[in-house]
Amino acid sequence: MKAIDFLIIGCIVGAIFITLMKKWFNRRIIIKRIEKAKRGEKDAIKLLKAQGFKILNVQERKPLTTYINGKPYTNYVQVDIIAEKRKKKYIAEVKTGTRAVQTTNPNTRRQLLEYYLVYKPEGILLLDMSNKKINEVHFDIIKPFNKATIEMIKILIVFIAGLIAGAIIG
Repeated sequence: MKAIDFLIIGCIVGAIFITLMKKWFNRRIIIKRIEKAKRGEKDAIKLLKAQGFKILNVQERKPLTTYINGKPYTNYVQVDIIAEKRKKKYIAEVKTGTRAVQTTNPNTRRQLLEYYLVYKPEGILLLDMSNKKINEVHFDIIKPFNKATIEMIKILIVFIAGLIAGAIIG
């Protein structure tokens, strides 16, 4: 074998070794994140209970069907914790990092909005487990009237018009 052959074999073995090391290292990072998230979730349950919340469910999944050109696609939305306090239902998102805790973070905001639309809670809690802090989040969303409300408004307008007409006639 010539020196060039050893160089080629060395490059191949080195590339395989580096690739395997990167995969192992990335797997370790993912495992550590998952472990940290699980610890954060357990601590979050303790924190919520200490603040008077009753835990209703953990890691609840709800189906969400999206229609694209009339064809249904079903996905699932999973919330960390569903809790209750003073007969109000809350969804709680547990965060263990620093950036994700900020509601100004677009990914966190989108996630909380998705929970809000799917679960329709009375409150949203963003738990900052690095600082052991519960943040209550509200979105200023104008909800459209439902059909029953529109019908009630129509009836009320007709009734008021009748009162005015009666006052003018009588």
